[in-house]
Amino acid sequence: MVKCPECGEEAKGKFCKFCGHALPPTCGTCGGELTGGSCKKCGTGERRPSASPTPGVRKVSIVPDSLSALKTAEKIAWKKGRLLGKGSFGSVYLGMLSEGKLSAVKVVELGNAQSPQGSDIQQLTDEIRLMSAYEHENIVQYYGSCWNSDNNAIEVFMEYIAGGTLSSLYKYFEGFPETALRAYTRQMLSGLHYLHDHKIVHRDIKGDNILVSNDGTVKLADFGCSKSMDTLCSKTHGCKTMVGTPYWMAPEVISNDGGYGAKADVWSVGCTVIEMYTGKPPWPEFSSIWAAIYHIASDKNKPTIPEDLNEDAKSFLERCLERVVDTRATCEELLQHPFLIKTK
Repeated sequence: MVKCPECGEEAKGKFCKFCGHALPPTCGTCGGELTGGSCKKCGTGERRPSASPTPGVRKVSIVPDSLSALKTAEKIAWKKGRLLGKGSFGSVYLGMLSEGKLSAVKVVELGNAQSPQGSDIQQLTDEIRLMSAYEHENIVQYYGSCWNSDNNAIEVFMEYIAGGTLSSLYKYFEGFPETALRAYTRQMLSGLHYLHDHKIVHRDIKGDNILVSNDGTVKLADFGCSKSMDTLCSKTHGCKTMVGTPYWMAPEVISNDGGYGAKADVWSVGCTVIEMYTGKPPWPEFSSIWAAIYHIASDKNKPTIPEDLNEDAKSFLERCLERVVDTRATCEELLQHPFLIKTK
């Protein structure tokens, strides 16, 4: 933990979770602040190393046409705990690894198939490729993968985030203080900015896919819909398939007129901020998903921005929810918005 030079709060990582200001580098020996290349506390000049892979969990490089590579990987020993959640395919459990470390483990059962094919397996292998290639403090860390021959299942090991999702936290605490709203939003954008810099579109940003650790660190999760704009999307028009969760989708994703790109995630960020403030999805007046899809694609309006938000927050949401893609803000621009750089 180091003191933020902007607001004076104690924080860790690259950015202050209270005000978003960049934090000084920390010493790898004692965690103290480095000044002029040396530590104020212990006098060494060592920087804190980035997080290393979990001991005993080896990263497995797999590509969409070589799922069989998992069957040659060493089985990872773990003990299954409680169910954390279920997706369209696969369940996520709390797991304890052999050395005692906790992990979130996605288990995808293959049934009787010995050489599984299809879109679900393609999606899983794409997700593993993306997770294993990138590392950032605001993205859930990938540990490794293996095939469990006992139940013919693929097991994917990831960082366990104990705090739960933004959606579950809102229900538990019945809302967030404005300072927490700003901190969560800034970290969400920081993770997305990193992905967009690496030509990745998340495509499913919403409260259920944003995790919060015990110290308030936000982590982007669920990369099952994510795509590389260089290899899996059109370089000139972006992505062309409608994926994600309809209420949080940008208009261009639904209309599919010329494709879409990273700014579709920015629209979803605006929707998620509204969700964090109200506890409801955007467009709550539409109980039917198809009615919401039609309205988002054809109407010229934006999701309702809460009237009791402060002016900076309203301005921020206007920049996120601009229907004209070319004038919608980027993550980099939003990180400099007055709403996120306020210290009080």
